Amino acid sequence: MPAMPADDNGYLATRYDHDQAGLVPAQLTNGKSAALRVTEGFLRRAGNVGRCIASPAALGLSASAVGDEPARVTLRLSLDRHTATYWDRYVREDVPRSAAEQPRLVVVCAQRAVRGALLLAPRPAGKGRAIGELGVALAPDEIPAGGLALFELWGAHEWRPVNGAAVTSGLAPQATAGLVVNAISVGPAASSAAWSAGRTLDARTSERLGLVSTGGLNARMLTEQGPTTLGSGMLVVNPCDVAAARLNFGWARGPSPASRAARNGARWRRQLDRARRKAVVLAQRGLEVAASPGPSALDGLRVEALGLSDGTVTPLTATYRPEGGFTVVVPGQGQPMLLTISQRGGPGSATRFRLIDHTPI
Repeated sequence: MPAMPADDNGYLATRYDHDQAGLVPAQLTNGKSAALRVTEGFLRRAGNVGRCIASPAALGLSASAVGDEPARVTLRLSLDRHTATYWDRYVREDVPRSAAEQPRLVVVCAQRAVRGALLLAPRPAGKGRAIGELGVALAPDEIPAGGLALFELWGAHEWRPVNGAAVTSGLAPQATAGLVVNAISVGPAASSAAWSAGRTLDARTSERLGLVSTGGLNARMLTEQGPTTLGSGMLVVNPCDVAAARLNFGWARGPSPASRAARNGARWRRQLDRARRKAVVLAQRGLEVAASPGPSALDGLRVEALGLSDGTVTPLTATYRPEGGFTVVVPGQGQPMLLTISQRGGPGSATRFRLIDHTPI
């Protein structure tokens, strides 16, 4: 599929005609809605808004300004069991099929400006969808008289500030191909944010609010609180009124996501029985101590933040938490940041991480 044209600044050079602005508030769960004025690289659907078939893809929404208040547009995106099939159909044949199983970094632009990003990791068969939400506030002067707001969804390999960076080797190319747009809501921005400076939010709540993105939530996690595991060693931190963010992490033990795909087999049940017996022995030898390594566990830990607007890479410092794990402070930025965390010779078998909570400061 040929690449979509871009203008001199790198954003999509989409042209459209429109008549009058749509009503606010509005809830789009059907691609046939009149509020969805234009699409590019996108298939409209009846059971949801539709599915992207290219990277980047674009959606043009018609919505009126809400007086002198910002309007808020919230996108719910997901990877489902059909995503890989669409990816196979629309991605070039020279791209290896295994790339479809890599995490997808989706950069969201609105009115020719970067607004945020989502990191979605495909789930094993039978484990449901990977769901992410992102809210975008549009100031009254950003919405033209005709009411058309253009949203662009870019994959990491196609988005210029990330393209060519070493981090793209761990991310899927053509990331939005096969991506589902489940719903789009348009309404007035809340007068008080769901978060406030100094208020600590658990990882799953932060992900539901779009403050962070660790790989996507499944349907069960949409109503639960608690930590989330970074299966890929990456997460997105979205801007929250340019406030800095304090993130608390811990080490995650257990099998990698890929090894959990065959849980229903007899071999897996035998392995699970052996693991249970081994767990009893480990508990007798002081598993609690091993699960909470000391400050030396930070040796070899590397944390970097990649700005998704300008492509700058900033090393970040991890500090030891007496409760276990470590803390990273992300400086206040007006752009989404992709954090990568890696460790050489991690504590025991713990080479994976989990996000515990998020605090705007």
